[in-house]
Amino acid sequence: MFRVGGYEMADSMRPLYSLIQTVFHDATLYFAVISGLLFTKVLRGRPWANFYRAKLKNVILPYAVLSVFFLTALWDWYVGYAADNGLPTDYATALLRGLLLGQTLPQFWYIPVLAVLFVITPILDALIQHPQRRWLAAALVILPLFISRTGMANSVSVQTIVYFSGAYLCGMLMGQHYEAVQAAITRNTLNLFLLVLASSAALFALYANGYKSSGWLSYTESLFYIQKLAITALILHTFLCLEGGLPKLLHTLGDYAFAIYFLHLVFIFLLAQLLVESLRAHPHSGWMFAGGLLVLVGSAALTLGASAMLKRLLGRYSRMIIGS
Repeated sequence: MFRVGGYEMADSMRPLYSLIQTVFHDATLYFAVISGLLFTKVLRGRPWANFYRAKLKNVILPYAVLSVFFLTALWDWYVGYAADNGLPTDYATALLRGLLLGQTLPQFWYIPVLAVLFVITPILDALIQHPQRRWLAAALVILPLFISRTGMANSVSVQTIVYFSGAYLCGMLMGQHYEAVQAAITRNTLNLFLLVLASSAALFALYANGYKSSGWLSYTESLFYIQKLAITALILHTFLCLEGGLPKLLHTLGDYAFAIYFLHLVFIFLLAQLLVESLRAHPHSGWMFAGGLLVLVGSAALTLGASAMLKRLLGRYSRMIIGS
């Protein structure tokens, strides 16, 4: 949508834009919850040195390698963009800025935030294991309802870290009390489903009416936090019920999740560019939806294929370079 008509396209196709935002925005919360859950369910008790060595090797290193690769490959384009927007135009400064702020590619913003979550994991873990401080852990989980993340232009901020720390800590608590959480979700599946419907309807209505957030509190970000946590619980419940019969493709997507995350936007841009002129000639919501669906499915397939090919070529170094 933005490639075809810029930000104005959102106003001309408001219902479609509202639907897209309601379904997909803040899906990074799933990553945060899963990371926290896996820590307390699987990784807790291992030496901290091993924890941080694994994160440096399997998350930070591929992030750095791919940042260098993409900045180098796109350098000519970047210099022109940087000159027009007051950004550094020397390579070393641009790379350092890209690494610290996660701005080499748009989706990279989450890695510096995730790095902070890794750093504070021992503090959060001590917090949830201390009976007298569990009220503080509960407060931190609730805090994102009142302190919202900042946007893409300033994504690595205190607000954003607080927002995703709440989801990460929620995942840690889910992993620590895994069986009890499973039972609670099973008892409340209908309530969780209704919560997803209600929060989604409220989000759609806010976007459809042109709501713009400002300041520390965004109503949409608060609703997304509720919506995505409820969806996470329902997905966990569904996967547990179907654990023996989950499709092989789902396991494959899980195996390549980080590589897909690192690489997917390249294929989205390439496929979107192929459709830009056709969609500009037919600016209709139906065609835009069909084009977006084609880009979604096509980019996912191409990214998965490229990830599998690179993993085969890179062998045992694959995880250090593409994250999978």
